[in-house]
Amino acid sequence: MMTKFLFTLIMLFPLGLSSQSIDKRALDVLVERAKETHSSALVIYHDDKLILNQCFDDNYSPLESMSATKSFVNLGVGLLLTHGKIKSIDEPVHRFYPEWNKGIKKDVTIRHLLNHTSGIQSQRYTSEIYSSPDYVKLALDADITDNPGSKFFYNNKAVNLLAGIIEKASGMRMDKYIHQYIFKPLEIQNYTWLTDAFLFNSRGKYDSAFLEKGNPICMAELIIKADDMAKVGLLVLHRGSWKGMQIINESWFDESMKPGQPYVPTNGLLWWLVHDPAISYLTFDDHNIQKLQQVGLKDTLINDLKKVTGRYQNDIDFWNAIDTLESVKKMGGWTRLRDLLFNKSYFDNIYTFVTNDADIVGFAARGYLGQRMTIFPQKKLVVVRMISTRNARSPDDSFYDFDILSYQLVK
Repeated sequence: MMTKFLFTLIMLFPLGLSSQSIDKRALDVLVERAKETHSSALVIYHDDKLILNQCFDDNYSPLESMSATKSFVNLGVGLLLTHGKIKSIDEPVHRFYPEWNKGIKKDVTIRHLLNHTSGIQSQRYTSEIYSSPDYVKLALDADITDNPGSKFFYNNKAVNLLAGIIEKASGMRMDKYIHQYIFKPLEIQNYTWLTDAFLFNSRGKYDSAFLEKGNPICMAELIIKADDMAKVGLLVLHRGSWKGMQIINESWFDESMKPGQPYVPTNGLLWWLVHDPAISYLTFDDHNIQKLQQVGLKDTLINDLKKVTGRYQNDIDFWNAIDTLESVKKMGGWTRLRDLLFNKSYFDNIYTFVTNDADIVGFAARGYLGQRMTIFPQKKLVVVRMISTRNARSPDDSFYDFDILSYQLVK
């Protein structure tokens, strides 16, 4: 019988530790933090060698990757370019949906969907989407509330439209297209990609008949094992190459792994960008306070926020400082402060991130609850962490220092 904290597979661990330059102390810290944050699985590859594949649960099973699914959709678009199904991500959406060839909708491109600047009307949360029977149609019927390319808004509704575009361009449903050309070569079989038609059967399992209907969901809902996700990380590490076969053109990774728009330097094309923690930092100053005053926050909250102005090494340190404020404690912590700002239509960071493109050291697929797949190319490192919904007990379980601790694995 499997036991908790079981090492399901550790390859070349004692011998490989020194020869592969994995820092033992940093590894111990990362594993301990994984346990503290109630992780379900942790997988580490370095220099194409499996260093660690640890299951913390009773069973090593596929888990919902949440918004990390979006990065898999990015690879689907990369396949379209590789196969010549589209010439550029600057092609307009109306090439695939002619009804959009009018008004401001005619200006929306595939790139806008990938970089969250489409301007498609959307709510911050996903209740509207999950209540819809057709996620692609929901996006198509939405109004354009901002000029395309003029504003960053993390847009789940817009991302779901990519399922329709990939299917129309490739002639295959998106999940089947990605399965045929990515998952199959990588020998990934034990996964489920939910569609907007999914239902549960009488035993509480996904009804396979309904999985054959509808549109695969782009914003989330890829259910996959951590070690299979890590294989995809290796594909990205090698810029689309797998066992001598170039599955996705290398140029797609150059395009995807740089700031995708001028507004949020940490966001590429459905990938998050990881900057060198030793160089990058953030500031919270009078300029940020003035922007928050314009939102209409109460004076007591504004006065409290003024107490934590200054420079911070990373957002973890910053939000920890925010959590010390009495007014923030009363509302339930920094996550509730962010909810308050979202409800006031303030979607920007409340701090200023200071860095440049040369500081980018990695790329990350990230999802709700702390699903993580981070790739550090120069360190030849892929690290994946997943957590089940039943394990997640507090915001701390999101493992916000995961990228920093992972980066320290290789000195």
